[in-house]
Amino acid sequence: MKTKTIKSTIIFITIILHLLYLANLGLYIPHFEIPNILLFILFTYISTYIHELGHVLAALLSGMGINRVIIGTGKPFFRKKIYGILVILNRRQGNGYTFIGEIKKGFSKPAYLFFVAGGFLLQIIFIIPLILITDFRFSDFIGSYQVSVSASFIMANLVLISLNLIPMRIQFREIKMPNDGFNLLRIPFLKQHEINEILSAGKIMEAYELIEAKKYKEAQLAYELCLNDFPESIVSRINYSVTLIRQMILDKAEVELVNLINMKSAGKYHILIYNNLAFIELLKFTGDSIKEADVLSQKACKINSEISYVQETRGSVLIVLEQYDEGIKLIKESLKHTKTTGLDEITDTMASIFLLFAYLKTDNIKAAEKHYRKIKKGLTNIEADEKHIIDNLKKRSLSFAEYLNFE
Repeated sequence: MKTKTIKSTIIFITIILHLLYLANLGLYIPHFEIPNILLFILFTYISTYIHELGHVLAALLSGMGINRVIIGTGKPFFRKKIYGILVILNRRQGNGYTFIGEIKKGFSKPAYLFFVAGGFLLQIIFIIPLILITDFRFSDFIGSYQVSVSASFIMANLVLISLNLIPMRIQFREIKMPNDGFNLLRIPFLKQHEINEILSAGKIMEAYELIEAKKYKEAQLAYELCLNDFPESIVSRINYSVTLIRQMILDKAEVELVNLINMKSAGKYHILIYNNLAFIELLKFTGDSIKEADVLSQKACKINSEISYVQETRGSVLIVLEQYDEGIKLIKESLKHTKTTGLDEITDTMASIFLLFAYLKTDNIKAAEKHYRKIKKGLTNIEADEKHIIDNLKKRSLSFAEYLNFE
């Protein structure tokens, strides 16, 4: 779930609780103490740490290893191994995720149930004594004229527990991940390939971080190891195709993706598959392949047009099709999102290449100069697919060729 959605939901629930309180009291003048609201916001952040700690403790008590714990979005300000567990804290407040590592005793549904429930169980352990000691009532937080640290802490935890128990898949670092409520519902019905998906999550994240670091050859090898251990992991296959695309190994990447299209279990990943196939067709830079890229990128947009990588691919295709204004709009929108998730370092150069081309074509020299500087800054680490795109766009624009005459 995006940070904005979390905040909006918290505000909505708070308002509903307030209205219920008013309904019970009849004629009552609404009132919130500002310090209570500020404390509530602070404690929602702290509660995320308590929640993830609960997952870690439950995993250790159940004999499960922990690969890593990630909290928040954006770029990390803290990254360190603590007792063998990689802890990554990011700059922007947001949800957290604890990734299972090695399970020496083998997978057990009861143990996994305890691991999933561990987050909100620890939160409950924290707030139950406070509720009993302070004789907590909702009116201590909603409608009170007094500042109450304990009531704010209890409310923050109750709201986050409630949100975590609503079954949904949350967007985490551009990957759809099941939340606790979703996992609790599906545990009794888990199939082997879903168990493998759970077991492979930590290794997949390690490989994905290599993509983020632009170490595509290393990421390719890491995903090959994942697929060797968990051959049914669809996420691994899709991300494996990304490592191949970035190295211009297009035929192999295309085969991987086409094989996934007709797999029943890959249905929820069609947006990624169509998007990656669209980019492969775009990279071929022939008349027919660009038409196919247009069709495939539209398919991805129909599934969800608000995902950053879908917006960037669609925008790039539109720019090549000379629909410059719409293409610029989509890529700029994608860059806004990647800056909040910390993925802008992956996408910035590629996006700037297409934006430079589009701005030169529309005679917006000031905007073109901005993206030229970004490209020039990254020329020493330019990737194979970026170089390929530049070479092909040079053939379509003399001014673009003059700007990027760096050979």
